[in-house]
Amino acid sequence: MTEAGTDTFPIFAGNTFIEPARSIVARWKDHGRRDVSELIFGHAQQLGEECARFILLDHSYQRVREVWIVFMPSSRSATVHRGFIPAEVVARGVATGLNTAGLSAHIFSGVRVRGNKNDQVGLSVMQRRRNVSGKFYVPHRLTQRFSKDTLVLFVDDVVTTASTLFEVRRQFHLGSGTLAAGLALFATPKS
Repeated sequence: MTEAGTDTFPIFAGNTFIEPARSIVARWKDHGRRDVSELIFGHAQQLGEECARFILLDHSYQRVREVWIVFMPSSRSATVHRGFIPAEVVARGVATGLNTAGLSAHIFSGVRVRGNKNDQVGLSVMQRRRNVSGKFYVPHRLTQRFSKDTLVLFVDDVVTTASTLFEVRRQFHLGSGTLAAGLALFATPKS
């Protein structure tokens, strides 16, 4: 697992987004290969089990009693075209891995997209930040369930600059003592 992000919002990734993963994910997301979901789910479950070991061993997370997994939403048109949300498949696999390892993990599906979310492919860091700024919202009543003994994992399938993770994280008004981290199945290599 690799780490990026900030001290207050670390971001972990399970694998580097290189071949053959790149081609497999492209077939899954862009070419209708829904059968790849099972493979992705299995890798996400392994990542969840690895995360559980980290959570259970790292003193910073000793007080965590439950984990809420917030997956990054896709635009309505992408969801209709694909028939699924890629980050939700990853989130479900991670939750299964965390639960298998003895943690209490739940899926949070309350993040909404405002308007159409434009594709991030080929954009610079600054363009990606502008592209997602203000594109997501979370009804405030939905964030009330997070307590101080909760870890909120913001999950995506592939992370490049983490702009989406940071923007969605920004929408949550987490209470003092609530821990937050980002998690992706793949991270693009730093150039």
